[in-house]
Amino acid sequence: MTPIKLLLLLFILMRSVSYAHQDFWVTKTFGLVKVRIATGFNYEEINKAWIIGELTNKLAKNLEYKDTIFLDFRHYYLSDCIPDYFISYDDGSITEIQGSEFQKLSFLSNNSIVIREVSRKFDASITLQLTEYAIKNLALIKEKQKPYRYNKNVFRWLINSIDTSQIRKIADGNSSENVRRILANRIFRPKTKNQDIYDITYFFEKGKYHICYNDALTKNNVLLDLPSIYQLEIISLGEAVVFDTDSTFYYVRGIYGTHTSSKMTIKDKGDYNKPYDIVKLGLYKLSFSFDYYDQGAFKERTLIYRTDQDKLTQDLDKLLDK
Repeated sequence: MTPIKLLLLLFILMRSVSYAHQDFWVTKTFGLVKVRIATGFNYEEINKAWIIGELTNKLAKNLEYKDTIFLDFRHYYLSDCIPDYFISYDDGSITEIQGSEFQKLSFLSNNSIVIREVSRKFDASITLQLTEYAIKNLALIKEKQKPYRYNKNVFRWLINSIDTSQIRKIADGNSSENVRRILANRIFRPKTKNQDIYDITYFFEKGKYHICYNDALTKNNVLLDLPSIYQLEIISLGEAVVFDTDSTFYYVRGIYGTHTSSKMTIKDKGDYNKPYDIVKLGLYKLSFSFDYYDQGAFKERTLIYRTDQDKLTQDLDKLLDK
């Protein structure tokens, strides 16, 4: 066996796989806007929720709204789904239905505008449109809201909301001039605790995610513009892997010679729905590891990407068997 095959085989044997997990929620406050997101893993949707919170706070100031706004994001990460939206004015509570038992979970100490969304991907434009409508029609919301039983996407709730078909029309409609003006603001991905000035990051502006880097002379040099982002994984100083969907990615490098790869596709990923475990092997190799079920059987798979050749090997096991 060649040294590189031995190295890769040892990597596979040492890899640990976790099967059990528990969903969690995190919160953050931006001025008058409280944001909560519930999810299952450390998805990029968390950072996107914080960006939406910043933009919503700017919108509230622009509309001279002086009270609390609660954005409640429920991340349905198992597969794609049709998003659902709810608007109410209350304490943000959810009554969870478990069989014949009801458990009420409260969050706010006082009533406020509540924008609640269930989706796999959260859209800043839609949240702003719903918030703008709520601010401008608050009296109508207080009058028209009523208990609503929600039974979709593994969630079983009793919540308050106005007519959900009306909310969907607002979400699907065109953005107002005011919302478009707010979306023109540049909001950066929140910094991590140990983030280096030369690490790859992105900012959100005008509905797109702009992947960028800093060098010794200039800041926020854009490498790639994307309409969506699924995962940003920092590989080492000045290089990262950016997923725009759960199966397509780009390799980007900002220092030591800027580079953006062609779009790579992970084929036949099965039902895998977690962030990818990515490890750098040597100077030019990246491994992508994941596990999934296929036809009732549990399977593991490791891919190798060569940054110097822009080449993706779809299955390391098949390569080692040769």
